[in-house]
Amino acid sequence: MLAALYKYTSMKGTFGATMLALVDGEPRILSLKKLLQVFVEHRREIVRRRSEYDLARARERAHILDGLVKALDIIDQIIRLIRRSRDTDAARLALVKQLKFTEAQATAILEMPLRRLAALERKKLEDELAEKRKLIKYLADLLAHPAKMLGVIRDELTSLKERFGDSRRTTIIGDARHKVMSTDEVLTTHELVPTETAWVVVGQNGRIGRMADAPKITAQVGIVPAAIVKTTTADLVYVVGASGKAIVLSVANLPQEDVTAGGGVALSTLSFPQEDDVAGAFALPRSGAAGFVAVATSAGMVKRSEVNLLPGATGQVFTIIGVGEGDQAVSVCRTRGDEDLMLFTQQGMAIRFKQDDVRAMGLPATGVVGIRLLEGDIVLSMGVADETNDKLEVVLGTTDGRAKRLAYKEYPVQGRGGKGVVTAKLARDTTVADAVMATEEDAVIYVTVKGGAKSLKARNLKRRGRPAGGDEAIAIGGNDRLARMMVVLA
Repeated sequence: MLAALYKYTSMKGTFGATMLALVDGEPRILSLKKLLQVFVEHRREIVRRRSEYDLARARERAHILDGLVKALDIIDQIIRLIRRSRDTDAARLALVKQLKFTEAQATAILEMPLRRLAALERKKLEDELAEKRKLIKYLADLLAHPAKMLGVIRDELTSLKERFGDSRRTTIIGDARHKVMSTDEVLTTHELVPTETAWVVVGQNGRIGRMADAPKITAQVGIVPAAIVKTTTADLVYVVGASGKAIVLSVANLPQEDVTAGGGVALSTLSFPQEDDVAGAFALPRSGAAGFVAVATSAGMVKRSEVNLLPGATGQVFTIIGVGEGDQAVSVCRTRGDEDLMLFTQQGMAIRFKQDDVRAMGLPATGVVGIRLLEGDIVLSMGVADETNDKLEVVLGTTDGRAKRLAYKEYPVQGRGGKGVVTAKLARDTTVADAVMATEEDAVIYVTVKGGAKSLKARNLKRRGRPAGGDEAIAIGGNDRLARMMVVLA
């Protein structure tokens, strides 16, 4: 059932309109067509329930009227019977047993003043009875033929239009920031939302929400994040799944709830592919965005597309990269176009190459080879090496809970498609868990396979050389191991 429509999202043209609605108690983003379908089904349910109620009441009243008409034919006998009875219960029992009235009919006769019962006019009773029988027939037919309910819905909406369909009496002449604008300009809903910093958090439980402050991750956190994006309420956020599918969402329309505490909204209710793991997320302004988005897969493929190719309609699901059988998207990054790309593998290899080596492609493309993998190896993550940011470093963690930070300049620039260089000395039965790009002031979140989590400033790790191992970042017990890392920007 449609419980409420409580916010418009970005609307560009009639058929691009979407709305956020509560459907069966859960928020969902609906296209205009789907919204109308849900509304009609909601109205059909209302008409059905109302008709069932009215039918029951009409049958009850018709039954009483049948008893009163019958009573008129034997009114003298009824009056004598009532006068001879000891009390009301005895009179009711006599009416039921001797004169064959039902309990309801007998009660109606007894509750009516005797003078009124004697004065009742048969014509009035018969007319009301005929009216009730006609209503019963109409309602029973309506409930038996659901298609006829559409006519009722249409008539009711037409009546509402005739009663309340007057023209707008106000004109919007300024936005929420008090900028004067022409009455010919169109003011979209998102322009009414104040622009504020927000952290969008996607949980490993498939829920998404936003927070006004950076999320605080501790060992006692309820739900471990799968992605964290620092953005603003004026932006769009893109969530990318391992399948290569992605969804566009308005940051302002996300519930302001702590996902790590079990809040937020389920991505599956927003049309995101069910059971799809989250590979990453990024944000873009609603208009005027420039640059590229790069996606890497576990098989070593890299794909780059211009951001102006990405859809801007909230709630839309699209393919951001074509993923082959047995492969999956593992990392996604926004780039300006002049940085280098870096790929890190499970067996401790890494490669750095010029971004221009990956030509820009359309959204459904599968990409090109970024690194030649050793047998049994997979790509875990992708980073962006920005020569203009000398504070940016690589933070690399291994499955035994150890981590290190090192300058990305230690990685030589190679041609795309090479085997790369060694990025960590691995202990026995240990592999690389993940690698991220961070500054000293950024917080790095370490997540284990069993859901343990720890947040640690990058500066707390020692700088190490490229072939060296790391220091303990998170305590690993039993058969647990470090699974992934995320950065919370300072």
